Amino acid sequence: MSFTTFVYSKLLDGGVKQEFIDSYEDLKPDYVGYIETDFVSRFRHFASFETRNGEIVENQELYETFNSVRDFHEKYDKGEKLPSIRRDLIENGVIQDFLYKIFDIAPVSINDHFSIGIHQVRVITDKDHVGDNAPGLHKDGYDYSCDLNISRNNVNGGITLLSTSEKEEDIFLEHTLTLNEVVFFNDRILYHCATKITPIDVTKKAYRDMVIIDFLRI
Repeated sequence: MSFTTFVYSKLLDGGVKQEFIDSYEDLKPDYVGYIETDFVSRFRHFASFETRNGEIVENQELYETFNSVRDFHEKYDKGEKLPSIRRDLIENGVIQDFLYKIFDIAPVSINDHFSIGIHQVRVITDKDHVGDNAPGLHKDGYDYSCDLNISRNNVNGGITLLSTSEKEEDIFLEHTLTLNEVVFFNDRILYHCATKITPIDVTKKAYRDMVIIDFLRI
């Protein structure tokens, strides 16, 4: 039976490792945007994995599966390709470590065969520009999706929303995720987005760091 709703939880056993948190300082600009502006507010790297016999293994052949252009992308460069999440974080098992923790709390089994796309995302904002988190309520077309918070620094907004439709009146979850908090949901059924961010103190650096993890059953 498919999981049809959502789960809110928190990663256990220490959560995400510090070297992954620190790597957000190295992210390159995203070639996709949701607001038509010259201000670059999104930074993103990508990696892909699959589950095999209860283990999580890298599969670099899945890039196109998790990076197709959507109708709601206001700007993009077809010639661009996202940089990989830092190789040492993959080779040393840092990424796999928190993926195993996701499966510990998710209502799906690691023994099933999934393709997994991981988007490491930082959204920034300043006194003149809002942070470009996501389009309005939407589905991405995967079986399941998971939003994992890594950091919130000096920001208002960035509220995770889940809804049963594209209409605001059908929103049933509004939650501000903090470090190691997770929302795991059925992306075939539920609509999701995150609100834009603005700085609390305009004289200081302001950003929201997330991991977006998408799952396709093979």
